[in-house]
Amino acid sequence: MSLAPLIERQVEAEAEHRLLFQRLDHARTVTLRELLTDAAAPERLQAPWLNLAVIQTRFGRATEWLHQHQGVGRVRGWQHLGPVFFQASPLAEDEAEHSRRLADPYGFCYAERFQDLPAQAAYLVTNYGSTPVGMEEGWQRGWTLWPLSGFSSLLCFGGDAVWREYFRSRRTAVGNRVPDWPSLLGVGGAVATEYLVRLVIHDLGHSFLPTIGPLRESYHNVMMLRAGGGPGLVDPGSDWESLVLAECTDPYFPMQAARLLESWRDRIGELTPVQRFLLNLWSRWYVPTCSRRRQRYWGLRPRMDEGACCRQADRVLDAIVVGGFAAYHDRDDKRVTLRR
Repeated sequence: MSLAPLIERQVEAEAEHRLLFQRLDHARTVTLRELLTDAAAPERLQAPWLNLAVIQTRFGRATEWLHQHQGVGRVRGWQHLGPVFFQASPLAEDEAEHSRRLADPYGFCYAERFQDLPAQAAYLVTNYGSTPVGMEEGWQRGWTLWPLSGFSSLLCFGGDAVWREYFRSRRTAVGNRVPDWPSLLGVGGAVATEYLVRLVIHDLGHSFLPTIGPLRESYHNVMMLRAGGGPGLVDPGSDWESLVLAECTDPYFPMQAARLLESWRDRIGELTPVQRFLLNLWSRWYVPTCSRRRQRYWGLRPRMDEGACCRQADRVLDAIVVGGFAAYHDRDDKRVTLRR
């Protein structure tokens, strides 16, 4: 589970985007390389709950898996990865942005979704507002990512010199704000770490592997859960933690979601608004198991039981790998729908 290939590539990518990293707010910024090697990184992110053992193990497994597929078929490889960094996301900043969006007369879509939820709940929907959104610069401090933006890409970072760096390297830098995931999700630090790490490994896979058609995004979601090593690394402390861990670590969760989520229907009254929001979100993403799209892309059939669905998923993923990930790209994918 060597992290060496990933760390070496991050060192190179940081050098390629030297001006960008010089301009970031260093007091709240941690690079992926630092997160993997520096025990003080969680404090800089104002996230002492981060579990470094989980981080190193998950990224180690993912790095090993990716390295095994370097040079296979259409795989783009390590050289395509850009730098990744994280910034602390103080609650006061997110609350101020939350209030601004709710007051925006053109922000009715945001208000409809999040007006009854805490400010940081916007980070739960990773494809909501994930269009590159840029940075803002304080008068006497470095650049910070805009609040309530799940991630930002270099494409909208300001400054002519930084633009020139991007066009020279052709590698996109990705920044992530780190909210208070334990409080938001209602879980412990180790489970919250799993939730965050899953998102980053998923995005690393998008850079490393071939471009995937949007209707086949579910392939990538399950593939990268496999790459991270699957469940079993963290022991849940409650039924709710078991469900969160299953969603962010278990490749078979999409095939089991209908049963797992149904078991919570009679317990809605026990849950916080954020937890109910997550249940509804996962229901839209994963239920029904044998949706028309899963019948088309996964070969699932309505009469299949859970075990048969999981075995079919294994066959599909194995075929994708053997085929050099050519199945990632679907020229018939016209509609952009990023559901898992």
